[in-house]
Amino acid sequence: MLSDTTIFALETEINRIYAEVETELFSVIAKELAKGANASLSPVSWRVEKLRQMGRLEGKLTETLRQSSRHIQGDLEDSIIKAMLGAGKEDDAILKTVTAIKSEIKAGTFVEVAKSEAYEKLTKAAIANARTALNLTNTRALQSANEVWTRAVNSAYIKSLTGSTSLDQAVKQSIREMAKQGSYVTYVSSSGRVTTTSLEVAVRRDVVTSVSQAAAELTIERCGENGTDLVEVTSHEGSRPEHAVWQGKVYSLTGATNGYELLAIATGYGEVDGLCGVNCRHSFYPYFQGLSKEGDPPPSKKDNNRTYELTQKQRYIERNIRAAKREVAVCTAGNDPQGALAAEGRVASYQAKMRDFIETSGLTRQYPREQIYS
Repeated sequence: MLSDTTIFALETEINRIYAEVETELFSVIAKELAKGANASLSPVSWRVEKLRQMGRLEGKLTETLRQSSRHIQGDLEDSIIKAMLGAGKEDDAILKTVTAIKSEIKAGTFVEVAKSEAYEKLTKAAIANARTALNLTNTRALQSANEVWTRAVNSAYIKSLTGSTSLDQAVKQSIREMAKQGSYVTYVSSSGRVTTTSLEVAVRRDVVTSVSQAAAELTIERCGENGTDLVEVTSHEGSRPEHAVWQGKVYSLTGATNGYELLAIATGYGEVDGLCGVNCRHSFYPYFQGLSKEGDPPPSKKDNNRTYELTQKQRYIERNIRAAKREVAVCTAGNDPQGALAAEGRVASYQAKMRDFIETSGLTRQYPREQIYS
């Protein structure tokens, strides 16, 4: 069972890592844009020169990503191993107790998760999937950074054409706009559907979903090894309303146990929007009929929906704090102290909003989710 706390911690780590990567990429772009902006070049000559520099810029961006990937991959793989081992140990606590109780199971037959073949196999699969996701995201991040560069160059050029805005000021304005907007990556599904999402959301979705599904498969294999067809789904306040209806209940994995709904049908397990799907923080653990004690009942619909709305608002303020901190760093890199000062004001403003929100909501402030640097 992958606990809600473990999933949250993994999401937080990915947010921090890729907020840092995005800030570093944009800082490189801002430095290059600012070069020559106060020289005696016409807007046309400046634009031509900047577009010519794209090849050199791409080399710098690639090197920035390469340097970042060295520690990103190691950090994420460590987090995945800890998450998978933690998930297995949660199941172990149940399996070990039941093994000791059930008279038909001989003492000493229990195998700890760290020594099981399923743990090794599925952890390797989760890490491989994460590597694939990171490589693909890095490729898309580089493409996105190149597009950001072109847009910023063209935006500064257009602003300076009228003569009412100097080239230097136009570049600063473009850098500020770039820093506010952030970078986005585009996905095209097998059906041809095009979706656009932020860099950190893309990685978080791919990696966390992969780990969640690997941990779920580990639980299923461990259930098979220990002779149970039943699992209990976790529950937590703030669940998505459509997930709240099936959380905290016991289900059958195969349909072999009378009186219990089939897990896949009841919860959508295996589907992108179901249990252990995209952005789902539920999991499940072994349940032994007559021996296991069911967990605490899930929160009421009213309490769950209230917490869900509050946590969504907290995530919104956190994103704005990170975005404003990115603006500070990027404006500083682009030699725009006024822009950096204005962004610092927005950081302080959103932090004040967060303090007020925490005081009125009763939620816990999650400082790591407001960071862009480790």
